[in-house]
Amino acid sequence: ARRAQIRRRRIGALAGAVVLLVVVVGAFAGWFSSSSGKNDAPAALTTPTTPTAAKTIPASTPPTIDTSASWPTFGNTPENTRSDTAINSTLPLRTVWSADTGRLIELPPVVGGGRVVVGNYGYGVAIDLSTGKILWKHAAGATIAASPALTGLAGTSSAGQPQEDIFATIAGDVLALNPATGALIWKVALGSSVETSPLVLGNGVFVGTRAGLLVRISLTTHQIVWQDQTGGSVKGAITQDGNDIVFGNYAGYVSALNPANGATVWRSNLGGRFYGAAAVAGGRIFIGNTNDSVYSLNAATGAT
Repeated sequence: ARRAQIRRRRIGALAGAVVLLVVVVGAFAGWFSSSSGKNDAPAALTTPTTPTAAKTIPASTPPTIDTSASWPTFGNTPENTRSDTAINSTLPLRTVWSADTGRLIELPPVVGGGRVVVGNYGYGVAIDLSTGKILWKHAAGATIAASPALTGLAGTSSAGQPQEDIFATIAGDVLALNPATGALIWKVALGSSVETSPLVLGNGVFVGTRAGLLVRISLTTHQIVWQDQTGGSVKGAITQDGNDIVFGNYAGYVSALNPANGATVWRSNLGGRFYGAAAVAGGRIFIGNTNDSVYSLNAATGAT
């Protein structure tokens, strides 16, 4: 009898809970229906707001180009520092002009005398620095795979010399062109491909050849002054180090020569191949090799 009484209480409590749940659900359904009805009712008309006008970006002021600036040779300075702290590099940078030379350009242009001068696969080209207008194109007769060099500009290592644009070609020719017209002034044939960007010091033009020669040409006589067989192709630009010139070759040597007579000051055998140009700073010579290494050498002795 007691068990039956407990069972009846549990059933009663359960029934009461079910009734309470039905009441709650019913109340929620009524509220949801009422709310849905309100949402379905047409919204009151409101006055549309005027969209915020887009901000007008003022046209940028055309930059003032310093036409007296110069970057006369590959690497800018004879030491191949590859930098110029006088350049205004304030961000954001933007394109001022572009010029199509018509063929592939392998190495960077040089700048001087209000002109941008560059070599491509067949032509030497001069472009107006302010406007981007092509001033002249000279058919070089072969691919130019090196930066040119500008001579005779004030404040450069050849100041006081005749102003000429010097190009080197893979046909083995070194050309001097008239800066104003692009006309040929003189040409020296070296008999072997030249991929080194010419270095100009005083009246000397220094280039290397695929046959392993390091050559000095006179700006005044247009003749070869001396040549040195280095034992491997010279393809990187030559660098000035104090009173010497420095370069690497494909035989793995880094050499320092006397620019006046071509005499060897020192020569270090480091292996691999030296394809790029050396840079000089702080009494050290820095040069990369195709063996995945970068070497730092004592500029006075060539020791690593």
